[in-house]
Amino acid sequence: MLRNLDNDTGIGIRDDGNGNTIITIDNRFNIDPTAGASGTGNFVPSVIQTITVQGISANALVTQGLLEINGTPFNETTRGLTKTFGTYDYVVGAIAATFPLRAGGTAG
Repeated sequence: MLRNLDNDTGIGIRDDGNGNTIITIDNRFNIDPTAGASGTGNFVPSVIQTITVQGISANALVTQGLLEINGTPFNETTRGLTKTFGTYDYVVGAIAATFPLRAGGTAG
């Protein structure tokens, strides 16, 4: 269970290749996607925390509904969840998100 995640907090869920899951929590608030590699902006999310969940694959963790974010069940049908190159990706409070905002937060 992940609690008290602010809006624009990114969550990446992927396998480590050894039967474990890596969950990366990062700040997506000040990312400028137009900056690219030009060095004129913050394009790479800053990692807040990395969690290793032993003995379960990322796919099983997501599809079996074993996660909650801010008290709401999180699974493969969660609106706003994407999967690219084997990594599940979600941003708390994003426009497409279905999770309630953290108190005082705004979506968008």
